[in-house]
Amino acid sequence: MPGGTSSSARYLDPQIVFAKADAAALWDMDGKKYIDLNCAFGAILLGHNNPAQIESITSLTKGIDLVGLGTTELEGQLAERLCTNIPCAEMVAFCCSGTEATFHAVRLARAVTGRKFVVKFHGAYHGWHDYVSNNNLSVGRDMGPHVFESSGALPAALESTLVLPLNDLALLAETLHARKNDIAAVLLEPMMHNVGCIEIQAEFLTALRSLTEELGIVLVFDEVITGFRHAPGGFQEICEITPDLGTFGKALGNGYPISLLAGRRNLMMHMQPRALGGDVLFGGTYNAHPISIAAALAVIDAMQEPGAYDHLFALGAELRQGLENAARQTDMPLTVSGFGSVTGFHFGCGPAQSYTDLTRIDEGLDLKFRRGLIDRGFACSTTPLRRIHLTLAHTLNDVHQFIASATSVLQSLRDQQPET
Repeated sequence: MPGGTSSSARYLDPQIVFAKADAAALWDMDGKKYIDLNCAFGAILLGHNNPAQIESITSLTKGIDLVGLGTTELEGQLAERLCTNIPCAEMVAFCCSGTEATFHAVRLARAVTGRKFVVKFHGAYHGWHDYVSNNNLSVGRDMGPHVFESSGALPAALESTLVLPLNDLALLAETLHARKNDIAAVLLEPMMHNVGCIEIQAEFLTALRSLTEELGIVLVFDEVITGFRHAPGGFQEICEITPDLGTFGKALGNGYPISLLAGRRNLMMHMQPRALGGDVLFGGTYNAHPISIAAALAVIDAMQEPGAYDHLFALGAELRQGLENAARQTDMPLTVSGFGSVTGFHFGCGPAQSYTDLTRIDEGLDLKFRRGLIDRGFACSTTPLRRIHLTLAHTLNDVHQFIASATSVLQSLRDQQPET
């Protein structure tokens, strides 16, 4: 495997080979236990090997597997529940990964508008396909109009993506009006979690919805991270801004591969089969695999239990407060951000209003902190700005252990700092 891993985002140095996962913990091949703070980049919401989910999937496997024709009763059940919960969802289309969902969203927006360009924002990651694979996690690099993230990407596709700074309302309005006949869609995370946590200003979101409606531009919320983790209807339920399309994934499956595109009926109907009048190709052998559908139904059941979101939000608030206290006590330049069960942190610069603010972080200090956490038994990414996630399986004791260990790491880093 290139780099010894199946996704570049999973790379650790030194590498760890994991052998077991259960509830909020992981074990490596040597038997060392880690409290999981990565949680598959947010895909684990209930905890690893959730008993109710496993029971649901196990009972299913005795009756049906992948058919490849027609549909299944489970698909209809999940579609109905999603359309009940998600504000923008008049129809849904199932696929397997967040990247697929955003790909379909961009293609659909271009088809229904007849326009070419897509707007995204600096630092935002919306998957690895060429439509949006530029100006992502480019820490310390040029933040110009087109920073390609991969060799081999098609320049023509990337150059059809316009990249703007987040929360700059004047520039947004100017760009959308100037290019109103060219822009098919605006794509954004309603809470920017791919770089930790940058909140989008309420007036920015409100104006964006108003501008896109006025100019006939499709507004797409990328809720691959925020969806189901913060609320049953995604972050659009919380901010009370309804986009035209929304992409969802990760937490919906609690570790099983499922994603979806949700949106207005008049848009989604373009994705129906050509025999029924559709004109936007939509397919995938593993779309709506029965096991993934059953896993998603179990997630929705679990998150509708009283107190589920209260537990997640309380744990997240406790973790952030403890980490902030640790930074204060050790006099280290650590900034903490977050929302609900997601926490971000960075060194060397203050609170961020846009990704440009984060290009000044101290990457070396960040890496040492993350490696220190891993050494003390906490599994997390060693890439700068990667976030921490909590699950229903985490406990207050897990959070307090993390705070104690984070304080210890920060004290060690402070002691290593050169005297001034």
